[in-house]
Amino acid sequence: MSTTDRIGDDLILERMYAREQVLLSQADALDMKASYFLVVLVFLAQLSTIFFSSPNLPCLGKVSVQ
Repeated sequence: MSTTDRIGDDLILERMYAREQVLLSQADALDMKASYFLVVLVFLAQLSTIFFSSPNLPCLGKVSVQ
């Protein structure tokens, strides 16, 4: 094996590791976006539960049947 083949192998490995690092950073960013979305979703679900469980819902108004 000549030294030029060895340098070529090192270059390929270096590029492969660099691409792997880019993919890992993109995956981390996607995980963060998903976790933010989940936090917002849980917050809205909790808010709607509190709203619908209150005894006096002002938006529904009282209807009297005569």
